[in-house]
Amino acid sequence: MSDYQTEGSSTHDLLPDEVEQFSKLAEEITNQFKEQHTPSAPPSDDNGYIVVPSQQQPAAASAAAAPTTTESSAHVEEPVVKKTADASSCHACPYYFLGLSSLSKVHIPPKVQDLLLWKCPKYTGAVFGSTLVVLLSLATFTLLTVLSSLLLLALTGVGAYRFYLSVLFRIKGTYDDTFDQISSTDFSLPKDKIQELARLLDTDINRVINQLKSIILWDNLATSTVAFFVVYLVYCVASVFNTITLLILVHLAAFSLPKVYQVYQVQIDQTIHQATEFAHKTADDIMAKLPFLKKKVQ
Repeated sequence: MSDYQTEGSSTHDLLPDEVEQFSKLAEEITNQFKEQHTPSAPPSDDNGYIVVPSQQQPAAASAAAAPTTTESSAHVEEPVVKKTADASSCHACPYYFLGLSSLSKVHIPPKVQDLLLWKCPKYTGAVFGSTLVVLLSLATFTLLTVLSSLLLLALTGVGAYRFYLSVLFRIKGTYDDTFDQISSTDFSLPKDKIQELARLLDTDINRVINQLKSIILWDNLATSTVAFFVVYLVYCVASVFNTITLLILVHLAAFSLPKVYQVYQVQIDQTIHQATEFAHKTADDIMAKLPFLKKKVQ
């Protein structure tokens, strides 16, 4: 018991010094914490307004100028879209009236493309030559004469070949089943193809009829005026060339122009583009000077 009190008394004698040391250490730690985490008040002038230090002014100025720079750079980098002449917006232009802008949307079967581009010269030459002979015959003789001559030629040729095969079979005993294969072949058109063709014809015929009605009734003065001059041009051409001559010219153009265009495509495209832009510009100038030529707003 005395030993415990002696130790306790000695501990009690050292306690005030330790408490004082700990209190000073805690006060120093608290002051350091306040200095580190307490924000300092910004400097102000006599009127109480905050004064920005000189070192922060360039940063503030650059921050204020940053949106302007971004806006200016965005304005500079914005692409400039040039408005080019469009055929659909130029109703007085012959290019628009003839519908040449829709030719690129026409789907031509690959076999027809190969035929017109002379991919197989023998096949294309046979089709081109036979069709040209028929057209030249129509230019010289009447339609009934040409049709009857073709039927007589087909009947004579097929009958002679069939008689030759029958004689060959009686002499040598060999049998040719060419006519049997042709007879068993079904040449009837599929019903779905006929219905699709009828639907396309119905749509195209209705569109053409409505367009002709609009032209004849002068619903659009510009379109009807262009149609008048086009029909007059056709009348002048028809008075010089007959229908068969025009068909021969179209036939020659169909088998020659695609190949020429394939070879000289770049030069032809540039020329067509320049001519189209000139036509659109001229039509726009005319419509600007004559406002009544503009299309009626329905």
